[in-house]
Amino acid sequence: MNITKLEIHSRINKFALLTFAFLIPFQDYLTSYPFIILSLNWLIEGRFKEKINAIIKNRFILLFISFYLVYLFGLIYSSNLDYAFNDLRIKLPLFFFPIFLSNISFNKELINKIFSTFIFACFVAIILCLISAAYYFFYEGLNNFSYIKLSIFKHPGYFSLYINLCVIILFSKIIKKKERFFLSDYLHLILIFFLGLFILMLSSKMAIIILAIELITYITILFMKKRWLISFGTLSIIVLAIVLSNHYFPSAKGRFVALNHDAIKASSVANNNITQEKNSNSKKNKYKSSTFLRINILKISLQLISENPILGVGTGDIRQVLTEKYNSIEGMDIAYEKKLNPHNQYLQTTIALGFLGLSILLAMFIIPFYNAYKNKHHIYLMFLLLFGLNLLTDSLLEVQAGVMFYGFFNAVLFFSNTNLTDNNG
Repeated sequence: MNITKLEIHSRINKFALLTFAFLIPFQDYLTSYPFIILSLNWLIEGRFKEKINAIIKNRFILLFISFYLVYLFGLIYSSNLDYAFNDLRIKLPLFFFPIFLSNISFNKELINKIFSTFIFACFVAIILCLISAAYYFFYEGLNNFSYIKLSIFKHPGYFSLYINLCVIILFSKIIKKKERFFLSDYLHLILIFFLGLFILMLSSKMAIIILAIELITYITILFMKKRWLISFGTLSIIVLAIVLSNHYFPSAKGRFVALNHDAIKASSVANNNITQEKNSNSKKNKYKSSTFLRINILKISLQLISENPILGVGTGDIRQVLTEKYNSIEGMDIAYEKKLNPHNQYLQTTIALGFLGLSILLAMFIIPFYNAYKNKHHIYLMFLLLFGLNLLTDSLLEVQAGVMFYGFFNAVLFFSNTNLTDNNG
């Protein structure tokens, strides 16, 4: 059987996509290898004129890559070029994924394989995390069944983000079925229960809030479709997960209680501290909770934005201007020593690139969201909502774990949305 050159490149692309989907939940550097394979295959395949013309004609691809280009523009007025070039290196997948994946035909079979591979990989990572925690519990006497100690591959916030996408995919499989109740729904519910319980164990506050939004959304849809049995089944697993988590893994509840306590305490202190310059003879502020730091960082960020509203401080200078502010404000020693970012991508981008950068960032979510809504692409809708909400509490597009995840799944879901719609139309 003769295989054409086009088929060879197609198979290489599929291999790279599935490998990438499997490696996402593990160490960051692993995803670089399938990304390189995609890059080389795109270059070796040729047909550059055809590919470039397709990119130019697709306004969505231009929108996605414009976010990287505006950071490139920010080099012009940056003084710290070392930081700027490193930031651009991290963000490279945001530019190249829409380009490399634009010539791939995303049919339903390929999309399902990517989803299944990703879900399987997340379960493998979860099992390995539990095995690690069990080892430390039985052999070292340590309780590593929550938060950072439990998540051995990624920060709990990032791992929870991935697991929430698995929940979205599994629920979409249940909702798409025309049958009132099917045997596979039992399996999907069991998997969702296990994933939800693990998110509670990871104790990421935003992830738990988003999980609640997902569950409310899907239960509402199931009730509207009059699928009573699966609706009550979902409600049952939610109640069971909450009871088990509250009894055996109280860390999630504890973090929310601490959040409320710290917010009240930190808010009153932060209201005074933001205008209080640091005194070299003063004692370090005793309120150093993450909530206190975030409130002060929020106010500092808004202050920097007001000083540079249009174009920001530049791609390379954001860390420098933030740390200078931290060093001048009482009680921000930890933020200064760790060079903390705003933990909010919207603020991060606005400080660096002003309202120009923010407008492009918002457009990257709002325009595709409307397009996905119009085409009834529910997974893409929920993915954009999931990632967009996570950007409120983390600068996900400043780290490889966030850039690779968003760049890959945004491109996959966008092009699957386009291709499947065209095929149906």
